[in-house]
Amino acid sequence: MRWVVSTMILFNAQHFFYYLNKHNYYKFLFMLKINTAIKNKIFIKNLNLVSKIKVIGSHSQDSRRIVYVPAYSKEWNSILYYFNKNSSKNVPVNKINLIKIINSYFNMCFKTNYFTESSYIPMVLRPVLLRNIHISKPEFKYTNDKVQVNIHTANIEKNELYNSFANSIFCNIQSITFWSKNLKLITFEFFNSLKSQNDLNKNEALKIYMSKYLFIKKKISKWIFEIRQPEYFNYLKVFKFDKEKFLDKLPYILNKMLKKKIKYNIINVKTFSLNPEIFSIFLALKLKKQTFNLVTAMEGLVRRLRIPTRMWDYEKNIAYITDIFANSYRNISILKIKSQKECIHDILKNIYVFNPIKNDKDFTLDVMGVIFRKLRLKHMLGIRVEVKGRLTKRYRADRAIYKLGWKGGLKNIASSRLKRRFNTYRGPNSSNTMYSITNSTRRIGAFAVKGWVSTKL
Repeated sequence: MRWVVSTMILFNAQHFFYYLNKHNYYKFLFMLKINTAIKNKIFIKNLNLVSKIKVIGSHSQDSRRIVYVPAYSKEWNSILYYFNKNSSKNVPVNKINLIKIINSYFNMCFKTNYFTESSYIPMVLRPVLLRNIHISKPEFKYTNDKVQVNIHTANIEKNELYNSFANSIFCNIQSITFWSKNLKLITFEFFNSLKSQNDLNKNEALKIYMSKYLFIKKKISKWIFEIRQPEYFNYLKVFKFDKEKFLDKLPYILNKMLKKKIKYNIINVKTFSLNPEIFSIFLALKLKKQTFNLVTAMEGLVRRLRIPTRMWDYEKNIAYITDIFANSYRNISILKIKSQKECIHDILKNIYVFNPIKNDKDFTLDVMGVIFRKLRLKHMLGIRVEVKGRLTKRYRADRAIYKLGWKGGLKNIASSRLKRRFNTYRGPNSSNTMYSITNSTRRIGAFAVKGWVSTKL
């Protein structure tokens, strides 16, 4: 028996249950729910036209928290603030010349082998060495009277110098101690023999002693020089970053080209895998060698990056205590805090410091640690490397090779999983990734290295 029920007809409940048997009772309730749901949707769409207002920061994890987004300057390597259009015509040509000068500055080495006793390095091979100071593509910010240059550097030469210095000490320290002990024995025997000898015998003994003494002294000085030899390279490395020695000479050269003041911002990267421009250049230099292994080179580069496990649960694991500074004050402006007659120094001391502090010096150190722990864009999420081109070891028909290596991921977890809003760039890259490409050539053709690095916002 089919039941056709209309929700628009009003009837008495007792009269209805009199005709309704137990078999059709549940069927009627199901159809009644469907009709009421359709009716409610129609009324909501037609009558409830009030706009839905969503309060900014209503999310429990985003409330009273500042979102840190990378600068928009990451899209372009050159930013101009000019009031005169004609002054921007020479920017592309000047950029190429500036990059060449900066690269040659960081690739410089000793002209002669007087201090180092090493073979002369020709000009063609100097920028190809892997132990150099590798730099990223400089970022230029032009104003009317000043140019700011941002450079990321990976000082691989520093690690090489430390290793060579340790090896030279380990190899030569035993020989130095051995000959220094022999020198003491020779001097002791010589002065004991002078007591029981004549004047003629004393002169002959003195000649023998001086010949042995000078021979041992020359050997010891040679080994000491071998130990001190890496320090000369270290001095040159230090002078490259010293403002008083060499770094002031570089702006003097660039001022002639740009006719503006030059301001440097040099950022030392701990490992070259943190910057895609640096590791793409490093991998391209490695692949230019005739004896290389593409897979091991890519795996060694990807393995250097350390990614924390379960990064998507990082936000949920943080305990937001009610008495911390960010949650105890809804408006964290200085005027609001000042109105409460509280000092910022005392507020930070009571909130972030858990151990008793004796003086202000310990307090400043603890606050600096809190600031560094609160920094964003310091957790790495993933790395991706692509190599494509003629990378075979001999002339063959299938000499074009494509290899891919990755670790982690490039997805913006804060936007996809935590549903946060972030600014986007005009290009294909997102705000949490960095991209670079490096072209290079070998004896059988050209190849390219692409690199991506993603961070957690």
